[in-house]
Amino acid sequence: METIYLAGQICEDKGSHVWREGATEILEAMGFGVINPAANHFNRELMGRTENNGEEFLRLAIEQSQGILIDKDHALVKKSDIVLVNLQTFPSFKPMVGTLFELAWCYDDKRPVIGITDDGPYSRHPFIQRTLSGKAASVLEACRLIERLYCVAVKDPDKRQVALWREGLHP
Repeated sequence: METIYLAGQICEDKGSHVWREGATEILEAMGFGVINPAANHFNRELMGRTENNGEEFLRLAIEQSQGILIDKDHALVKKSDIVLVNLQTFPSFKPMVGTLFELAWCYDDKRPVIGITDDGPYSRHPFIQRTLSGKAASVLEACRLIERLYCVAVKDPDKRQVALWREGLHP
């Protein structure tokens, strides 16, 4: 079973968590493993304490993470086979610095990235465009694209087998 890492902005806005919950539900039903870097006690606690307060979310994240977030996320990206990135920004002043790191790691490892894009500056930037193996306009469309590209038919219809096609998918 292939594993998909969910990249994108993590902030005080519930939208940065809701899309991950929906993607996790859909992808797991398709037979994929999912790594959601926001689905942990640390982020749930921050959300509960800082809802609608981006500056407080960032302050507490820096104060309480003890510098481990970059190493943790890097290790999680490396454990994945495919990355699903949401390039939509949520109502927050916080730039998507972590997401840019994740995309650079993927590019360096030639790890396929499916991007949920919009008309925002991140989606249009040529560096980011270069890291994307595929694009979709919604979470559901992105999950269907992943299923279409990475799930292959097998002789035993009761078993779901996933093949990762690295060659030809990544620029």
